[in-house]
Formats: sequence, C-alpha cells, structure tokens
Amino acid sequence: MTENDLLELYCTIDDFYQCFIKTEPEKKNLAEYYGKRGPRRSMTVPEVMALNIVRILDRTGDLKTFHKMASLHYRSYFPTLKNLSALISATASSDTRLNSAINRFLAESKPFISSIT
Repeated sequence: MTENDLLELYCTIDDFYQCFIKTEPEKKNLAEYYGKRGPRRSMTVPEVMALNIVRILDRTGDLKTFHKMASLHYRSYFPTLKNLSALISATASSDTRLNSAINRFLAESKPFISSIT
C-alpha cells in the first residue's frame, strides 16, 4: 500500500467517523471504547479502523503477524500504535464501527478500495 493510498484511506475513514460520531448510539459506544477505568486508549477509533482495513486489504490473517508488520512499516503514520494487546482490545471495541464503514464504502464503491485490490 502506497503512502497516498494510506492517507486517502485514513481521511475517508475519518470523514465517515466524524459523521458517525454524531449519532446517539455512537456517543454511548464511544464511552465504552475509551472506558471508564484505567489508562485512556491512545489510538483513536479512525486509526484502529484504518489499520484493520489495511490488514484486510493486505490479507494478513491474524493480528499478531499484522502488528509486527505494522510496527515496522506503518509506525510513522500511526505513532500511537503500541503493543499487541492494546491493538487487540481496540480492534474488538471498534468492530461495529468497522462493519458500518465497510458496508458504506462498498455501497458507495469508493475508488481506493478497487484501486488497491
């Protein structure tokens, strides 16, 4: 994935999320994502969604392998990418948002999806 593809993907996801966050159910989900106890998650929801879409497009099956690859290749784009357990819990918490985004992108036939695959 080129730098331009990655930036376009992130901007598209961030635009989607800015619209999505204004809905009432998402306001409740956002509180669950960041949690009430412990340290606040450092990765934002759009960052986690973008990394997971990159994982899907790269056809990397498991998060452990993807985390190693992302730490090497995408750390400069996602400086808040921390350890594997943080990525796993953030991914689990952002699944519903990711499904909504993918469904919307497929319905709109976003050009970056067809150009990458």
